[in-house]
Amino acid sequence: MSARGWIVASLIALLALSLTIALAFHRRAESGHAASSPQASPAATANRLTPWRPATLRARQLRDALTESLEAERVADRARDAAMATPEQAVLVGIVRDLGGAPLRGVSVEVEGDGLSTRTDESGRFEFAGLAATPVALHLAETQPPYRTARVARAQPGGRRVEVTLGWTPAEVSGTVVDDATGDPIQAFALVINHYDLTTGRHTGTGIEHVADPRGEFALTLDSIGRHRLSVRLHGARPAERELV
Repeated sequence: MSARGWIVASLIALLALSLTIALAFHRRAESGHAASSPQASPAATANRLTPWRPATLRARQLRDALTESLEAERVADRARDAAMATPEQAVLVGIVRDLGGAPLRGVSVEVEGDGLSTRTDESGRFEFAGLAATPVALHLAETQPPYRTARVARAQPGGRRVEVTLGWTPAEVSGTVVDDATGDPIQAFALVINHYDLTTGRHTGTGIEHVADPRGEFALTLDSIGRHRLSVRLHGARPAERELV
């Protein structure tokens, strides 16, 4: 309650006490007068009480006015408190790792719908402060090869730390091999796939696939993380190469 409210409440209490004391003295005086004048008529008694009635009425009116003022002050206090109230805020913390458990640095993390974004530090950690304490959705994406992505549909600010693992989704690669001079499809050829480690650049393996298709089409699946070099080999022709990440 504000200082004004306390003052109004004190005035009401003081007024009530004064009224009680005045009425007590009045009744005592009337009792003494009645004892000394037993022959007093009811009309005379009523006349003696008349001067107290206007004072009592004014006191009650003042009390009612003060009570209304106090209630108005309370309403104003509640409205002021509601206006000053701020929504509860919370912090969302998480960590991003790869399939081997190693932390991933530089991963972009975005709060969907809010436009808030950050990146993970060297320990794979990210943090958002000042969020409303309601669940949010997160979108995560690597900013360097192999550009893995993930989505957290429900993350609770102020709750447990968010744990995210960026795995590898096998990539489907397809294409068509044609004669560079005529544009006709090459119906038989070999695909040679060399795999390299993203970090060290070390060659990690080679795969060969023989294709026979009247339209020169091929399709294959890359099921490992890394950099891939695809070569099309045809007898009597120079290999055509394409690098895939």
